[in-house]
Amino acid sequence: MEGNGRGLPTRFGGKGRTNERGLWSRSALLSVGILFCLLPSRPSLAEKVPQCLVYLPSDPPGYALVVEKATARLSLYVGGESGPRLVRSYPCSVGRVRGDKSRPGDQKTPSGIYWMEEFVPGRRLPPRYGAGALVLNYPNFFDRLRRRGGDGIWIHGTAESDRIRNPRSTDGCVVIRDEDLQDLVSRVRILETPVIIRKRIGWLERRRWERQQRAFLERLQLWIRSWEGGDGREIKPLYSKRFVTDPKGAAHLIRVRRHFARRLKGSRVRIRGLYIIRDGSRAISLFQQEWRGSQGVARWSKVLYWVREKGLWRILGEEFLERPPTGLRPAGEGLSQ
Repeated sequence: MEGNGRGLPTRFGGKGRTNERGLWSRSALLSVGILFCLLPSRPSLAEKVPQCLVYLPSDPPGYALVVEKATARLSLYVGGESGPRLVRSYPCSVGRVRGDKSRPGDQKTPSGIYWMEEFVPGRRLPPRYGAGALVLNYPNFFDRLRRRGGDGIWIHGTAESDRIRNPRSTDGCVVIRDEDLQDLVSRVRILETPVIIRKRIGWLERRRWERQQRAFLERLQLWIRSWEGGDGREIKPLYSKRFVTDPKGAAHLIRVRRHFARRLKGSRVRIRGLYIIRDGSRAISLFQQEWRGSQGVARWSKVLYWVREKGLWRILGEEFLERPPTGLRPAGEGLSQ
């Protein structure tokens, strides 16, 4: 198809729906010294871990999908106490034209970090989409900044075995067998499970992967403290000068955050269901954020978009997630241009 188209673990964040404690950033558990003890145990230093999967929640476990275009494989990973673990790997088919999608109708599969906005059951689609489709949020934040066009990029099923035998048979979508799609749908979550698509997946020796994870968690810890009624001096270095989410720029956002901190001094912020996914010099952190203060409790789902600048990860954008409207237009092979 195509055409054009949730805490930091309890070991750094989130628990489950009912027993979830989340992460309270000013507690002793989150001190820098304890932080190093919270990183995953190390069963084997020789073991290699996908570089893109910086952090997946383990309690309850969170899933991530990794698509490697060069080998035409879609792999399902789950978070655990020792880091991400491979659950299953499925054969797939991707865009018939090599390279990364940039315009409508180019028959290429995009590369980047996405999540699923909706599941469309097969009964609502033409037969060629098999058991149904998981709609990806292409073009995403980074795609739009790079002016990449098109839409209608889905992970969908097929009952036609020949399509999977050919690793490049689509107009840009990722196609898997119907039975594999049904297995995925039983595990993944809309607006939560990340999907990373790359030509090839890079791997890190476990010690290097742990250093990468530690660096991200420390930056995220600073961001949480900036919400908690401090003087705001830690906020500015966290944001890129190219920050684009607020039309008035990062400086305006920082002033608003400082004002918020002064008014709500003594408040507490926790995050749960944390995912951190990296794609080269770009990354996202996706989580549920909770603010708790004398005025009540507020909760929302949030994404921070990160870029690596001068050796440090800085925030390029922020976004609150909302469910898309019902009746999403089916787009893709034969359905859009």
